Amino acid sequence: MGGALELYLYWKASPRDAASAIAALAEWQRRLAADVPGLEARVLLRDDAATVMEVYRVAAEAGGVPPWLEARVVEAGDAITAPWRRGSRHVERFVARH
Repeated sequence: MGGALELYLYWKASPRDAASAIAALAEWQRRLAADVPGLEARVLLRDDAATVMEVYRVAAEAGGVPPWLEARVVEAGDAITAPWRRGSRHVERFVARH
């Protein structure tokens, strides 16, 4: 298969809660990246002001996102986003091919 695994998680928030949700999530991502060498994490808001996208990647030479990190992102992220999330977070896995 080759390439480095990247994670993309998306979920819905109410437009009035999106700013608070993103601020809390971005702070958690900052702390997570400080704990995990090579981790790049970002949070995006779709133009509908209700869909939040989380992106997690680790350099290909480091092997991409390992299973233990994916589990941490999913489990801890569920808890972090629970106050603002409508429904569940959806996990998508992509392999970088460049």
